[in-house]
Amino acid sequence: MSGIFLDSPVEGLQYETPTIQGTTDSQGHFSYHEGEVIHFHVGDIDLGQTNGQEIITPMHLADGVMDQNNPTAGNMLVFLQTLDADGDPTNGILITPGMQQDAMGVHLDFSQDQNQFTTDANWIEYMDSLKQNGIFSNHMTHTPISTEQAWSHMQTTMQQYGLSYPDSTGQGDQTMHGDSSGMGQGQALGPM
Repeated sequence: MSGIFLDSPVEGLQYETPTIQGTTDSQGHFSYHEGEVIHFHVGDIDLGQTNGQEIITPMHLADGVMDQNNPTAGNMLVFLQTLDADGDPTNGILITPGMQQDAMGVHLDFSQDQNQFTTDANWIEYMDSLKQNGIFSNHMTHTPISTEQAWSHMQTTMQQYGLSYPDSTGQGDQTMHGDSSGMGQGQALGPM
């Protein structure tokens, strides 16, 4: 089976199931067998795991809560969008092999509030390492984006894919319509 990891489609995200190891392709595709749990990471930076399904987002890895008050999901969005190789997550997010390599031995706590997360010594050391090793272009600062920008981008992506998500109260679904994915209008975001 095949699925897509979305924040925009994320290329270069490492994943593993009990039977498959791989890296997401330029469309964010990953492979899994029905019933398997998929674990996602960048080097040793653990993003989490969830049941295999057609579409997986950072919210699936953060207890399924799509709410700007969910620091874990928000920090994952900030992490992925800030890492994007060209700094423009609207055209897809690219995590390069150099980013993966520099993340070996790095551990980040995504459950911190955003200010703590983006000022955490491990985050700063990792970002400095990427800059010092020439992973980022010199003209790009890769300053962490705000949580508000990260959520706004994620909501736009979900709209483009015609996905619905739990509203901030957890009481209902908001359906976002769009196209560009071939996934169908108003498709519900799978179990989280």
